[in-house]
Amino acid sequence: MKIIDNFVWLIVTEKAKDIFHSGIFELYILHDDGTESLITSYDEINKALENGLDIAIEVGHLNN
Repeated sequence: MKIIDNFVWLIVTEKAKDIFHSGIFELYILHDDGTESLITSYDEINKALENGLDIAIEVGHLNN
């Protein structure tokens, strides 16, 4: 898990291709600058893996 600005992400980098193929969850690349981007292709997964970036599923906001 990773928390960015009180938002929780489940890191699924190692299973990203299987999850993408299943279509059950939307996947996001977590960038080093604290932003995220929706994954829409295997090419994006491969680029994220090549660059050592985390791939994650949204979990939700933390309650304060």
